[in-house]
Amino acid sequence: MRLFNRPDRTGRLLKAFRTNFLFLISDGAYPPHRQQRLYQWCQKVGLDWAQARAYVVPEATAFLQSVIQRSVNDGVIAPEEMQNLHRLRRRLGLPEDVEPMVRLYDLVERKIEHLLIERAAYLSEEQVVQRLMEQIGAYHLPKDRQERLQRLLQQQHTYARLMAGILPVIAAPIDLPDGEVCHDYREISFIEASAAARHSGTGYLAVTCKRVMTLAPQGGNATYWHDIRHIQLHADRAVQVVTTTSNLFLYCDELQYLATLLIGALRHYTQRIVPPPPPNKRLSPRA
Repeated sequence: MRLFNRPDRTGRLLKAFRTNFLFLISDGAYPPHRQQRLYQWCQKVGLDWAQARAYVVPEATAFLQSVIQRSVNDGVIAPEEMQNLHRLRRRLGLPEDVEPMVRLYDLVERKIEHLLIERAAYLSEEQVVQRLMEQIGAYHLPKDRQERLQRLLQQQHTYARLMAGILPVIAAPIDLPDGEVCHDYREISFIEASAAARHSGTGYLAVTCKRVMTLAPQGGNATYWHDIRHIQLHADRAVQVVTTTSNLFLYCDELQYLATLLIGALRHYTQRIVPPPPPNKRLSPRA
């Protein structure tokens, strides 16, 4: 007879656990000592702790959502608040990807992305980047989200350095005169149009301290920095280089990087004020 009554007893205990849990969180708090009281009660009555916590997942999730809502009412959440919410989630026995936390992670990511836009003018400075890296880490986001934000910050740091005229120097597989250094060398396809002709092809782009060169079997070109009038990124599809004699459209991987490098170099070598390329619709891919 006892075997038949066991499920009924477990059911009654689970309902009693839920009642106790709802009473303990009724004031909007669930500190560690209250969790300990529930745990000790489960031990006393012989109720499995994991089973009991699983039974109140809907109530625990709703409670976590209410605490999160109070925390973000002002639209701001500090790293310390985030850490407290992580601890509360673990006390409630909820997984890292429970829906209220996912929405919170999305909010934090948007806030950090907005912060990077605000600090864009200072991201060429190593100390600023290091402080932002530490701030990202302080939120203890899931690994994939944290790594994405770190990649985004590093990418924006690279772009800021280029815009500040801090240009890379590489060993290009072409012969250059003494004193001429190469900043970029990559495969491209291109369309070049002038008043006299229009042609297209595939080949290589070489960006040096003196000129921008297209190298292709179909015929190349070299334009000195002072002969370049404008550089523009077109909706992540092409980089347009407007010169005194032609329009050059460049197609390749890493268009945002190439546009930023060309604009940074144009600023550096001509001392002209050139606006930076527009950012991608999303600051960084989630890859």
